[in-house]
Amino acid sequence: MAGNTTKSWWSKVDDYGRYHSPLTNLSKSVRKYLSCNGRGVVGFDFANFQPALLTRQKINEISDYENEKYCSLCSRGEIYEYMAEQCPRYESRDEA
Repeated sequence: MAGNTTKSWWSKVDDYGRYHSPLTNLSKSVRKYLSCNGRGVVGFDFANFQPALLTRQKINEISDYENEKYCSLCSRGEIYEYMAEQCPRYESRDEA
């Protein structure tokens, strides 16, 4: 990236709040060679990130069964689809 002097840096946030830039759009095969101050760079891409954060909290009012079900849906990236199925007023994942 440091040698790229012919193009200007760009970035944008899409309709879903995800940040995009030349760095975030690098292919996985290239990203593994990135470093900063001699150390490897780590990145994370989570499906259903905000709901998944709740799995890190112990909420006493939720049964173990419901908690396991919720965690499973989040880890598979299916929580919004499940919510759309359970709540007829939501017609799509985006509405859920």
